[in-house]
Amino acid sequence: MEGSDTNHFSTAERELLEETGISKVSLIEGWASRTEYTFSLKGVPTDKEVFWYLAETDELNVKLSHEHINYMWVSFDEAIQQVTFDQEIELLNSAKKYLQSIQYNGI
Repeated sequence: MEGSDTNHFSTAERELLEETGISKVSLIEGWASRTEYTFSLKGVPTDKEVFWYLAETDELNVKLSHEHINYMWVSFDEAIQQVTFDQEIELLNSAKKYLQSIQYNGI
């Protein structure tokens, strides 16, 4: 997520709306994470910082932006099978464990 917001969840809400059309989302308090990585953009190493949050929505109809070609709704276990980076697997496991610890019934 890019931008000069000091409130990164506001940035996440804006990005979610722009990229999926989902406008009604509620933050699940108590868990957040931040990751950093470097990728190559036209041969130039570029640093990227990503802020991760847990949130919920009742909006299931997605309208993808031109940046994406597909999406799917999956469980945590299914998501873990889809991702390829250890860092993402650790994030999903951490988020799932947190939701279980607060006895969140949406998982």
